[in-house]
Amino acid sequence: MISSKSTFAVAGSVVAMSSKSSGNRPAAPRVATGMPWWVWGGIGVFGVAIVLSLVSSAVPTDPLQLLADANKAAENADLKTLLQSLESLRQFPDREGEVSYLEGIVKLGETKPLKAIPLLRKAVDTPSVKARAWLALGRAYGTAGQLQNATDALKQVLDDPEVGSLARFSLAGMMNSIQAYDEALTQFTALAEKDYDIGRTLYQRGEIYIDLGEYEKAAADIRKSIDIDPNEPTNSLKVVKLLRTLTRLGRFEGTDKYAEQLDNPIAAGSFKAEKLIAEGKIKEAIAALDAARRDARENPQLVCTWGKVMLAWNDPEKAKQALAEVYVACRRATRNTEGMQVLQGIAEAVGNKELADLARQNVEMLQTKRQQMLEALKAIGSDVTSVEKRMDLADLAIDCGEVELAERVYRGLAMFFPDQEAVIAPRRARLDQPLKLLVDLGNSVDLPAPTPPPDAARPDRPPLPPPGRGASPAEPAEPAKDL
Repeated sequence: MISSKSTFAVAGSVVAMSSKSSGNRPAAPRVATGMPWWVWGGIGVFGVAIVLSLVSSAVPTDPLQLLADANKAAENADLKTLLQSLESLRQFPDREGEVSYLEGIVKLGETKPLKAIPLLRKAVDTPSVKARAWLALGRAYGTAGQLQNATDALKQVLDDPEVGSLARFSLAGMMNSIQAYDEALTQFTALAEKDYDIGRTLYQRGEIYIDLGEYEKAAADIRKSIDIDPNEPTNSLKVVKLLRTLTRLGRFEGTDKYAEQLDNPIAAGSFKAEKLIAEGKIKEAIAALDAARRDARENPQLVCTWGKVMLAWNDPEKAKQALAEVYVACRRATRNTEGMQVLQGIAEAVGNKELADLARQNVEMLQTKRQQMLEALKAIGSDVTSVEKRMDLADLAIDCGEVELAERVYRGLAMFFPDQEAVIAPRRARLDQPLKLLVDLGNSVDLPAPTPPPDAARPDRPPLPPPGRGASPAEPAEPAKDL
């Protein structure tokens, strides 16, 4: 269980963040409570803004000092002092709205949105905190899974000069979470035009473009997101998506500075090899893959790239060297369109027409499934209510190998449609089920005999049982021998 103090430490950590974006804005803190990121982008700002607005319109009084103490307590993760200050503020009837607002922020920071909602609804009638209360109310509704109420609340303040951009960012995040990409793109684009939190704004818009298959736009957004803040801690993750997108486009110019930031050896080796293939440096591409293949030889991405390298020789004997590995990888990663395309090419190169035709059929069916997925994705771009259409989208995403998208679809459904869990759970179970090939690849490939495990070569030991099933107790240690 997470303590109230640790929760308030997170809320307090964002007090110093400005509600106006800059290119060097620090990354949002990770929230241990599991609260959605779009809730935390400014909770602490509100308390500071309350004090500033009241100071500007009134002579300092005890209520103001109490408000200042309450906000300082939130910043320092001092829940006890915060609650004491709020208790004292209740003695001032003319500050009832501000008190309700701060109490709502307390409940929201404690991840108790249902308790925050009535407090914040009351606070929206107080002029000094009206806009900020609408923003917090929208976030509370969103955290409680009340999507339509959240949307309605946030739209009340989209044009507010103080919190409008925060509201847009929260709304865009919610729409992104349920793949309502029309609305999400509208809001992210409006934020980008204002240079609001431009690193995160462009990256998230770029991710949407990847899902929609608009790779040119995606690459431009993600590249700028990285360039605008080169020291941002999550850049290594952004770089992976950027380089994958550029590889799809066959664009390798000017990528060295990004490739240097890769800390994943599989992604690094695979991208370097792809780039070298494009440059016609086949021997160098093999060397680039060697280190990664030593540690993860069966990784589908590496096997696929290895197959591309062997195909690039334009030599049937070279292609034959990769045939068995790529064939096995495609039987494991059954919905990998790129892998199937490589398998088709290798089969054609070695003259295995039967396998080439079977691989081609898989490629065509996977491409058809992907096109259906894109159409389903666009169909819900302006729809925020349909659970069934989103589950159909997830099924199509799984069918064409876009499992990450399917996982995000189900996370969004769990967040905003908790009352539909009984309907969602059976469909979500597909994420954990193995997928058969759309068209079986047959048995026309001669596979090498598997290398026996080390213990199998020892006649004094019985074969090891499968992990977790019928495992024998550990053998006693052999007695020490006199030397």
